[in-house]
Amino acid sequence: MPKIISDVAYLRQNAPVTLIANNHAQNIHHINEYLNFAKQFDLNLFFSVLTMNPEDELFLANAALVAVYGTIFKVIGIRKFERRDLEWRVFSVKRQKENIIEVIGHFVILLILPTLMVSICGIVMSFLISGNSEWVSLLLIIGVSMTVGFILFPYAYLKKLYQVKREELGVRSVQYLEIIIGCITLIALYSYLLSKGIDSQVLILSTVQMCIVAVTEEFWARGAMCYIIRKLYNRAWFVVLLSSICFAFVTHMNEPFMDNVLYRLPGSVVMGVIYVKTKNLRYTVLFHFTYNLMNI
Repeated sequence: MPKIISDVAYLRQNAPVTLIANNHAQNIHHINEYLNFAKQFDLNLFFSVLTMNPEDELFLANAALVAVYGTIFKVIGIRKFERRDLEWRVFSVKRQKENIIEVIGHFVILLILPTLMVSICGIVMSFLISGNSEWVSLLLIIGVSMTVGFILFPYAYLKKLYQVKREELGVRSVQYLEIIIGCITLIALYSYLLSKGIDSQVLILSTVQMCIVAVTEEFWARGAMCYIIRKLYNRAWFVVLLSSICFAFVTHMNEPFMDNVLYRLPGSVVMGVIYVKTKNLRYTVLFHFTYNLMNI
């Protein structure tokens, strides 16, 4: 079982996983275990019943049990099952529609609540830390509110729904190549910024601020939102486009509309493509951080 779980976790990083169980006399009593396993790991589940005897009462009882969960049975060449097969198919279509509606609901929650939580936490923090210096207050407000809204809440929500792993949200172990790319990028970035004569204190404070913004927004926009969007329609172009629209027009709704269209939306599309290709948030965070810091 641990090997199966690890294989499923690995495969889910790249594509939807379907579990196909063959029903026969040896495992007919384990249908509930298949159903629970598929539900726990968010797998598509199908049963093959061609190995069963359709005249067996045990087969009929368990087939009915599986049908209740919305599984499609394909019984070929047995006329007495044609109508029941049709009923199962209709039931499964209805079940799939219900699931899509549920996913849309989760999508809306993940789209709206994190932004609201950032605003509410920001207001609360502004009262709690009044009296500190302007920069300290700003960094504390941004750090706490965006971490709660864009990281803690989405992760806890998806964890409760789908038992999501951090790798499925783009949080992966650090590789040597990533360290090299990051160092080269940062050296070039700060060389450029210092050549512009930017004050060192402003640069340090801006670095902290932009780091917080890049990490939290990318976890939400690319990690959490892309994860739930895939459940709506698992096509790369759709995931990139919808997540980019959410990022450009929801998290920046207080910015001018045309600025979002001309600057944030194209940049978000680039970050979406990077994430879909690499499935690694570190690359999009680095791009986001660099883009923001270059515009201080």
